Amino acid sequence: MTAEDIKQEISELTKTHKAIDEKAISDFKNAEYIELMAEELIIAYCEHNGYMINGFPTDKRKLFEEDEEDEYFCRERFQLYLDSLAIEKDDVAEVWWFYHKSFWPECVETKEKFLEQIREQLESGFHDTEL
Repeated sequence: MTAEDIKQEISELTKTHKAIDEKAISDFKNAEYIELMAEELIIAYCEHNGYMINGFPTDKRKLFEEDEEDEYFCRERFQLYLDSLAIEKDDVAEVWWFYHKSFWPECVETKEKFLEQIREQLESGFHDTEL
């Protein structure tokens, strides 16, 4: 599993996402599901490479009972994980930026500005959670 493999899969998901966006608002859930699928690809890539922040997610999985996992391992926490890794790891920065520019091209001008925005969010406590 390489960063290029992930980018190719994100490109395929983007095509489906754009097709949904052109339909009625009732397909919002489908669009959100595709976004989540793309995020999960990136998370799987990071875990495959052994990337952790404060033991998250791999070591933290050992600390929770099955019924507690859903609450702790929420989307917000994984987005914080990806934001944090994007600052530390060039390959993660590349696929995380590629995801954002693929799904929302008007919101992301350059990779540098994207990473600057992430740094500002991390410093400001934008995420309502911690790792």
